[in-house]
Amino acid sequence: MTRTLFLIAALVALPAVADDFTYELPPGWVDLVKTDLAGAPEFLVKEARSGKYKIWAADPDAMTPLGAPVNMNVVEQAGSGKVTKEAMEEAASGMRAQFEKLGIDATILGEPQLQQLDGVPIGVLDSTLTAPNGKLRLRQYFIPGEKKVAVLTYACSPDAYDEYRNLFEVSARATKGARKTSGLGGGGDGGGIDWTRAFVVGALGAVGGGALGLLLQMKKKKAVLVAPRVVASMWECATCKRKVPVRMDTCRCGAGRPG
Repeated sequence: MTRTLFLIAALVALPAVADDFTYELPPGWVDLVKTDLAGAPEFLVKEARSGKYKIWAADPDAMTPLGAPVNMNVVEQAGSGKVTKEAMEEAASGMRAQFEKLGIDATILGEPQLQQLDGVPIGVLDSTLTAPNGKLRLRQYFIPGEKKVAVLTYACSPDAYDEYRNLFEVSARATKGARKTSGLGGGGDGGGIDWTRAFVVGALGAVGGGALGLLLQMKKKKAVLVAPRVVASMWECATCKRKVPVRMDTCRCGAGRPG
């Protein structure tokens, strides 16, 4: 237990650096780092404002008293480097190994992708985290800047991924500040980027509302996801087809819940 806590503490200790990125949240989402949200669980706000994240945001319509199972976070790390397939594969392998130590299976879906953002190569990693009581679907973007890199992590349950994927993609691709760099990245090159740490910190931030949620469960000697499945507690708007929490009688588009 002590070794596990030390591991997580080491992973989240990322150095700060001057801003050169701007980000865009999915429509209607709330960044708990900067904004108070009525009804947000206290532990979730505490995690969001722990200093590990530039942004920790959630879809308020999917939030429950137990946490925010649909969320995103941004982790920034000092350094620069060119995104390569080899570095992405190294990060994926390291991520699997780190989560194995926490009793969670990290399955990489397909091969890490190289994409372009404003003419700059970026990395995209898809994965699922599986624990005894459920799964979490992640999509992570690695974006190099001039003085730092950013990892954007988007999360939801696997069965909600098709609903949210386009929102994740539009939000990530609205990021400004990507820069081409001469370093190779990974393996101690290109500014000494620790690819694995950057991806794992972002993934931990998505688990059950952050590393705090995971630790609360580990104290019971179970490494389990605390993100609840919300599908059964939501109704579908007949007008816009949006999923709406049962506690709300009216959809965001103005339509009422079917009788």
